[in-house]
Amino acid sequence: MNQPWYPFVFLPIHKPVGPTSHDMVAKLRRLLPRKTKVGHTGTLDPFASGILLMAIGKATKFADYLHELPKQYRAEIQLGVRTNTLDPTGEEDLRLPVPELTPAKLNEVREAFMGQYDQVPPAFSAKKVQGKKSYELARKNQAVALPPKRITILDLELTQIAPDRLMCRVVCSTGTYVRALARDIGEALGTCASLLTLVRDQVGDVPLSACADMENLTFEDLATWSMPVSQVLPRFAEIELPHRAYTFFIEGRPFPCDEAVPDDFLAVFKRNGEMGAVFRCKADKGMILPRGLCYLAPDLQ
Repeated sequence: MNQPWYPFVFLPIHKPVGPTSHDMVAKLRRLLPRKTKVGHTGTLDPFASGILLMAIGKATKFADYLHELPKQYRAEIQLGVRTNTLDPTGEEDLRLPVPELTPAKLNEVREAFMGQYDQVPPAFSAKKVQGKKSYELARKNQAVALPPKRITILDLELTQIAPDRLMCRVVCSTGTYVRALARDIGEALGTCASLLTLVRDQVGDVPLSACADMENLTFEDLATWSMPVSQVLPRFAEIELPHRAYTFFIEGRPFPCDEAVPDDFLAVFKRNGEMGAVFRCKADKGMILPRGLCYLAPDLQ
């Protein structure tokens, strides 16, 4: 099967409530040629929906850089009720009265969480405890003590929509558990809390509106919805180099360059306007150093 679309891409998809992130990977694999690498770049729990950025082909090599990108979520928080999972899938384990809230109190709590804070992950999470996933122990009602992790809240909005209900918009670093943030906000307000809903509506500069619907996606649609690495990760600019440099790159040798180029970038070689090869590169002291082959057209392999 020919691939009439960019050969190593990220595909933003809209995960609905219900399926796991791995379910979405499996669906995408069925659309692609056999042995095409596919991976998601940030798990969404089954009860959550929103952006799931999928890496296709050798874009999987750039998946770790997604951790640099902030993520934006919208969440509905239930005050006065806590579940053992901190979300609607769990069993109620605590109920407390909800104090009267004022705009001043909400703003005080908002300010308290802005910036860095040490967040204790939920017991029902994939964090490892003595070689086992935390949720495996929690399901057996075994006590789980997870160490806090430093995370960053870049922006936070709290809006009261009912005496016991908040709408929350949060922009945060990778590694943040919004379920745990809801728990901590509840405690700061003098009660307890769990999530009712969670939507991830932006990753870096990629909005939810740019996401494909996996239910109706076809192979032919991939060209419309996929994004090159440089669009998702702006730090990796794409620079077209003269074809005379191709021999240097295919042999892994440095190539002299008088022009200013970014420290990290993707060197693109085209033939007759079509993509021929792409390398990941580093620049150092007037030389371009190929660091890895990202794509090589089939007729060049």
